[in-house]
Parts: sequence; structure tokens; C-alpha cells
Amino acid sequence: MSFIDKLKSGMTEAGNKAKILVEQNKLKLANVSKQTQIEKLYKEIGAKVTKRHLAGEQFSTDDCKQELEAISILLLEIEQNEIEIAQLSDEKVCKQCGKDNTIVAKVCIHCNAPFDIIDANAPPHTPVYLEENTKEEK
Repeated sequence: MSFIDKLKSGMTEAGNKAKILVEQNKLKLANVSKQTQIEKLYKEIGAKVTKRHLAGEQFSTDDCKQELEAISILLLEIEQNEIEIAQLSDEKVCKQCGKDNTIVAKVCIHCNAPFDIIDANAPPHTPVYLEENTKEEK
């Protein structure tokens, strides 16, 4: 392989890595925006709870159902973005020690902590953050 061919190959590889990095950063920025939206929804819920409390009224999660559903959707979108970021990378970060590992590692090479196994064919996880009040009020 000539010098020019090697140079072209290196430039192509660098360009591909740059595209991946740009895509990862777009997803990370989207996650920051979604987290900001979640914080805003938390404040809205807090304001509703406080308003009800000060009025001496009973509070129910039904009062914030729309906000809670929006939070669940945003958290799911963040989780999906994190998975996509990981798929774009050839490395993953250990949750235990924070160090990089190869994408195929089953345990961290630094601290030996196991990695979560994600089934790509499984239905998405929908988090439940507040349970509905199932007790009947008397």
C-alpha cells in the first residue's frame, strides 16, 4: 500500500470517527435538554402539591398525571439515547469505577464489576416513579 493510499485510508477513518463523535454529542445534548425538561416538570408538580397543601386540599397523583407521563416518556427517551450512544462507540464506561472498557466486555477490566446485559429485542422499559393511590379514602 502506497503512502497516498495509507493517507487516504487514515483520513477516511478520521472522518468516520468525527461523524460518530458529532452524532454522540448531538444525543448527549438532547439528553441534557430532556433532563432540563424533567426538572421543569418536577417544579410544576411541586407547585401543584404546595398549592393544594396550602389550600388544605387532598393531593392525588391524578392531579399531575400529565406531568408524570411526560417525565416517564422523557426518561425513556434518555435511556434510548444512551443505548444509541453506546452502540455508536466501541467503548463503554463502567458504572462502578467510571473507566472505559471495550464494548464487548462482560465485566470491567479495571474493577471486575459486571456490566448490565441489555436485550435489544426486549420491549422498552417504562419506569414507574410514583405509584397510584390504590387505597380507598374513607
